[in-house]
Amino acid sequence: MAIYSIQKGLSPKFPSNNSQEYPNSHSSSTFSTSLSSKVFGLVFPNCVGLAAGFDKNGVAFDSLQKDIGFGFVEVGSITPKPQPGNPKPRMFRLPSTKEIINRYGFNSVGMEQVEQNLILGLNSREKIRLGINIGKNKDTPQEKAYRDYQKTIQKLGKYADFIVINISCPNMTGLRNLQKSMGALEVLLTTVIHERDNILLKNDEARVGNKPLLPVLVKLSPDLTDDEMKNIAKIIQDCNVDGVIISNTTSTRPILSSPGKNEECKIYQEVGGLSGKSLTQKSTRQISKFYSITNGKIPIIGVGGIFSAQDVWDKMRAGASLVEIYTGMVYEGPSLIHKIKMDLLERMNKEGIENIQDIVGLDHRNDQRDER
Repeated sequence: MAIYSIQKGLSPKFPSNNSQEYPNSHSSSTFSTSLSSKVFGLVFPNCVGLAAGFDKNGVAFDSLQKDIGFGFVEVGSITPKPQPGNPKPRMFRLPSTKEIINRYGFNSVGMEQVEQNLILGLNSREKIRLGINIGKNKDTPQEKAYRDYQKTIQKLGKYADFIVINISCPNMTGLRNLQKSMGALEVLLTTVIHERDNILLKNDEARVGNKPLLPVLVKLSPDLTDDEMKNIAKIIQDCNVDGVIISNTTSTRPILSSPGKNEECKIYQEVGGLSGKSLTQKSTRQISKFYSITNGKIPIIGVGGIFSAQDVWDKMRAGASLVEIYTGMVYEGPSLIHKIKMDLLERMNKEGIENIQDIVGLDHRNDQRDER
């Protein structure tokens, strides 16, 4: 219902990324200058994006930027063939803790229909950065997963500002094994990068809007061990992947200090990925670990439990160059995006920070100074 309202322009309207709508921006600089970010060689109008899962089929990404004020939108996950996903019910809310458990299972209208949706949305597009998150079909064998990712990049790569390889959804049987099998992961990423390079070599109609770059990112699980993260980081660097998204939903459950409502206790027992407040600190820790392992050389988009400007601040200080929101908007509504941006500007003003990118990885720089 929410995605329908936004698609039809029925949602509340908030200031876009136009600096004139933010006359009190930090240090008399424009709103877009203060919160804009250059990452993967691309300029993002602001650092707050929408995570995949909300606009699964690319029907409202233009309105999400114009009306809600996101700096970028990631659509998907998109599979080559249409598939219904897992049986319903497959989404469960925990309002008292502001969490969601979902087991959608890559429900998708398929890449052919998504292409038509993107064409319609791009006709009215206004300086938004579009990420396309792709996954494999449920009936595709694990050893042939790379072919699904290859097909979808061939079909949709020309519409994207960046591509996200989803290998961390907990609701697709065996998918996370791609994070544990280094050989399979290397084959997948090598195939994807090769396909991306083929797209960039075509100078005629290969890229809508004459975009010169097509960064490839990998979306990782928050449940990786330190050794698994180190192994994945090495392959990502060896394969020249452009960035990572940390993190997807978690398969773990919080330890309940108090039982709370019996109904909500039962919901925690549902199978699926957990997002929301329980993921806030966990994802931030994983961001910090990956940033440290790679010495900050691989850009990170931070996701997981963002409900405030403080959550954004913590993730960026830990090493995220951009952030994405999902569950926070489900509970707080579209106004959360505007509030976070204004609160970020206010804090930057107080601390004398000219651009939001100045705080990326700041925790690590402070740690290095402390060690001297």
